[in-house]
Formats: sequence, C-alpha cells, structure tokens
Amino acid sequence: MIRAIGLIQRRLGDWDEAIASLRRAVELDPRNVEVSDVLAITYIVVRRFPEALAIADRVHALEPTNRDALWTKADVFWSTGDLKAVEPLLANPGTDPRMRGMQALYERRYAAAIDILSKVLADAPEWEKPDILFNLALAQERAGEVAAARATYQQAAQHFQRQLDKVARDSFKEADLHANLGRAYAGLGEATSAVAEGQKAMALHPASKDPFEGPGQEETMARIYALLGDADHAIPILKRLLQIPFPITPALLRLDPIWDQIRDDPRFQELAAQKTP
Repeated sequence: MIRAIGLIQRRLGDWDEAIASLRRAVELDPRNVEVSDVLAITYIVVRRFPEALAIADRVHALEPTNRDALWTKADVFWSTGDLKAVEPLLANPGTDPRMRGMQALYERRYAAAIDILSKVLADAPEWEKPDILFNLALAQERAGEVAAARATYQQAAQHFQRQLDKVARDSFKEADLHANLGRAYAGLGEATSAVAEGQKAMALHPASKDPFEGPGQEETMARIYALLGDADHAIPILKRLLQIPFPITPALLRLDPIWDQIRDDPRFQELAAQKTP
C-alpha cells in the first residue's frame, strides 16, 4: 500500500512525498529488491545520485547479479560522466548486454556497439527493441555505414507503424509509438513526418499531466530535432529538461552521440558544460 501511494505521488510530481513513502516501504520490507529499485529510479530522476547508488549497492549486496541494480549503478555513473566506473559492472554475469552496447556507444567504439547490439536485437523481447534499434542505427551512422543505418531506421519505422495499428487509441503506449516512429523518420531525414510524430506523442502524454514519464516525450522530441540538425528547436527543450526532475544531465549530453549534430552550437556547449549535480 505504501509503495502504491509513493508511485501515485511520483506520478503527480510530489517528489519529496514520493521519496518519503518509498523509503518507508523499503524500511518495512528491506529485502524487497523491486521496491528498492523503484526508490533508486526515483532518486535518479531527481538527480540525487549518491542516494541512488547507495540503494543499488545494498541490493547488489543482497543479490550480486541483480540486473536492475546493475542498471541503476551504470545509469548513475553515466549520468555523472564516469565511464571507467561502469567497466567492472560489464563483467558481472547478471549484466544486460544492452548495457555493454551503451557503454561502447558512449565510448565511441562504434564497431563494437554494432556487433553487440546486432546480436542483442535478434533475441530481444518486444519492449526492448525500440532503443536497441535506434542505438544500432546511430552506431552504424556514426561509423559511416550509411546504408546499414538507413535500413535499420526503415526497419524501426515499419515496426512502429505496424504496432500503431494494434494499440489502444489515446493511450500512453500510442504516445510512445508515435515518439519512436518520429525518431525513425528523423534518422531517415524525413523532417516533416518526424516532427509531426513527435508532437503527437507530446500531445498524447504531456508532462503537465504526468511529471514522471511525460518529460520523456519531450526528450524524444529533442532527439528528433538533434538528428535533423535543428539546434534552434532541440536546445530549448534540453534546457527545460535540465531544470526539472528528469534523468538527463550535462554529462549525458557530453557522452551521447545522439547530440553530435548540434554539439558545435555554443548554446549546446553551455548546457553540456554545466556541473552535474
């Protein structure tokens, strides 16, 4: 019950209350790693990284191969720009292979990222495929494999178009599919369609109605604009996201190749140079 209250408070954007409720839930059931994971994610969203790491370390002590705890630790280290600290995690048998792909991408080891993500994609469950496809396409594009990247973006677009035919209208799932379709169109350089899909996603799932997940549609919109090389539209979104509870940081702006096409803009460089909390 307390966990459920915390989740509702989080969805309403009552961050301090949500954290208090989730901390109480952890105190009442300290061996429940799922509740601890929810608290750790909440700490990451509000950029309280030392506390998120402490929770993940405690879960890791209980379950040394717990995948969620390993992800939390990696997310904390990436969010603070510490790629070296991620390396020991990659040897853990519980590590999600997608984490290895992300690390390679952030390290600009594109050939390695392509190899890892291509293998992961083949056996990935449906809900994991969007990010794998986009990270694979991005790695291919940055590696100069233009034709392969285009084929991957086309595969993604076709996949999301099919899914949109099946999903419930006006649902959060529909919003996510429009956002992902927009990213695919942006990768293909189809600017008008990309922006339209991203805007549909934001209208269906606005941050004003869901302060926890709604800003994710705004970040996707920024990613769409960045892929299109449109700094004028991407940068104001990023500036806002850095000012509200959301798991994006200046360090991630520096690491993620998705921003490379707007990276030379002085306004982007100013955001990326900010101190990560």
